[in-house]
Amino acid sequence: MFAAAIWYLILVHSGRLDPHRWLRYLLPLFAGVMSVMLLHWLQISLEYAPVPNPEDNATKQMVHWVLYVGMPEEACKLLLFTLFLPVLTRARSARQAALTAGCVGLGFALNENIAYFTDHNAQVAMVRLLTANVIHFSLTGILGYHLFILVRSRFHHATNFLLAFLGVSTAHGLYNFAGSEIGMRWEINIAQIIIVALSARMYFQMLHDDNEPSASGSPISRTCVFWFGAALLVGVLMIPSVLHMQSLSASRKRSPKQSPWCPWP
Repeated sequence: MFAAAIWYLILVHSGRLDPHRWLRYLLPLFAGVMSVMLLHWLQISLEYAPVPNPEDNATKQMVHWVLYVGMPEEACKLLLFTLFLPVLTRARSARQAALTAGCVGLGFALNENIAYFTDHNAQVAMVRLLTANVIHFSLTGILGYHLFILVRSRFHHATNFLLAFLGVSTAHGLYNFAGSEIGMRWEINIAQIIIVALSARMYFQMLHDDNEPSASGSPISRTCVFWFGAALLVGVLMIPSVLHMQSLSASRKRSPKQSPWCPWP
């Protein structure tokens, strides 16, 4: 939650200077959390495996990541984002639509991260902060932006939206493929960083296209929020890391020649 809160502050900081803006986007964040439950229900109902068979060839695994991971996840997030379209169309702000969609993607990442923290350890929080959170709110924000343009144009930009959906789903699938076992074996995991960087660049440009007043004049910049939050997160992660590794318990296993003041063998 703390890792997601850092990006939530940064995203809302990019929004308009409206009252109660820090609370307004909590509902899209909760909608993103619910989209994970919708995705799991679809996976159980349709009986398909989100992870490809490791015995399949590379091309089949790549297609599987796009069709069975990228498209369903982005479709579920987009479906929950459509709940906010009636309000967004009245506001007539493409940047606000992109910000709302980004918060939906951040909520999805928040729910998804819980499984990683449970199955692995708290140290993956830093990795998820810099990669998974960014890829989810960036891709969903881009897709929500194009959906808003589609609705505002009365479906005259359907081609652009379909291309955006295919592009976002493909980028999402390739991101997962690059981090899979075969991607690590081929040493193409650097593609994950490239996809994250390009997606974030495109998304943050959408947040600055409008000429609306934003919080850019605030004495606390987005860069400050990121670096201070990331440093604080690293400091907090040291506590569960020490408890998980049980480094202090080594004092009970001292050798006779070791100084009694040194707790490590």
